[in-house]
Amino acid sequence: MSRQTVKVPGASRLRCVHRLQSEYASLHREPLPDLLARPNEENLLECFFILQGPSDSAFSGGVYFGLLQFPSEYPMAPPNISLSTPNGRFQVDTLICMSNTGFHKSEWSPAWSIRSILMGFVSFFLDSTPTTGSVETSVSTKRQLAATSHAFNAANAKFRNFFPEFVNVQRPIVARSMAEAPPSQTNTTLLNEEDTSRHTGQAPSTVSDVDHTTVQLNRRSGTVLPILARLALTMICFAVASRLYSQKAIIWGYAALLVDGANQAAPTT
Repeated sequence: MSRQTVKVPGASRLRCVHRLQSEYASLHREPLPDLLARPNEENLLECFFILQGPSDSAFSGGVYFGLLQFPSEYPMAPPNISLSTPNGRFQVDTLICMSNTGFHKSEWSPAWSIRSILMGFVSFFLDSTPTTGSVETSVSTKRQLAATSHAFNAANAKFRNFFPEFVNVQRPIVARSMAEAPPSQTNTTLLNEEDTSRHTGQAPSTVSDVDHTTVQLNRRSGTVLPILARLALTMICFAVASRLYSQKAIIWGYAALLVDGANQAAPTT
């Protein structure tokens, strides 16, 4: 087969690759809040992720780089997980014991997915329960490590390769906006300054500006479309009625209709 880096024999290989491809596509469509996950395209068994520390925690302001390493038997066997960024909760580059990892193969279920594993990891990350691979540190230590996490990640070659847009730039993870936005507004909410300036020539100052523009467009389309429908229907009616009424009456009817349509289309404040 064309992909040589994922060496999984026979049907197991196909099942593993198809499952991972499906899950990666799902994460791309619907990212998790405060978290981005991207596959190693040269080896789908490696899923790199970054986690943004929640603002109401000791990890606020920190960005933590980690890895999900899948076995070739996935989804029939569990992955392992580790963090590369010093964080004060887990040891660096050390496998972390969780019930849905390789430490507990007997408890593993194929129903687990990348999404559910990472959701469980975030919850466990914010907990203080000790486990294999965990450390105990003070809140002040966690905050200090969060403040230095950006510089540490920028020196990591893999981080620079998989998340170049976060190198030397402290920005919120875009998954937060996508997770909070209604499905119908996802594309608008996620317009960044570069995309907006490319299409409009001027970048919005905030996401709310983009949402306001969307509301105005929706309001206009919601007004114009019904008017057009009314015009079309009324013109048909006039065409049918022209056999019964005089030409002068038809002209007056059209004039009244146009005045009414202009009043309806007038912008409101």
